[in-house]
Amino acid sequence: PNPGYMTVWHTRNAGLERIDAWDRIFRSGEADYLEQPFFQVARIDVAGCYDPLLEPVPAREGTYYAEFFGARDTTDTVRSFYQSRAKRHPDFTLNLLVQRIGKLAPEPGGLAVWTIPNFAALDSIATDLDESNIPISLSAAGTYVDFGSEIL
Repeated sequence: PNPGYMTVWHTRNAGLERIDAWDRIFRSGEADYLEQPFFQVARIDVAGCYDPLLEPVPAREGTYYAEFFGARDTTDTVRSFYQSRAKRHPDFTLNLLVQRIGKLAPEPGGLAVWTIPNFAALDSIATDLDESNIPISLSAAGTYVDFGSEIL
């Protein structure tokens, strides 16, 4: 699903005030040398502000599986659900589990990103979400790779 490309910035020990700092930097022209090449090849269609439910795990050069979900239960229950799934899938890495802050991100509000060992392994993890008694409501799911590594 959209977005075609996804970027995540995690600013440990910083809250929404970090956006104020970025705003000052980008409006000052100080970062034009970084921003202008970006605008030549990309655009930001959607953005959001999220709270991590688990500490993010950086990833590079992987194949990623993303789940866009709404929470049916408490944050703690969603966190426990994903921790349990991660234990059942030791060949996968749960890189990101976040929930939007208030309404500061697009629907459905939750995002989980996994590094997967290969596409064939998707069968085992995607079917975890077929049951109706789980604490999330899956809205969409898709696979991603690092920029420049696309095969389709």
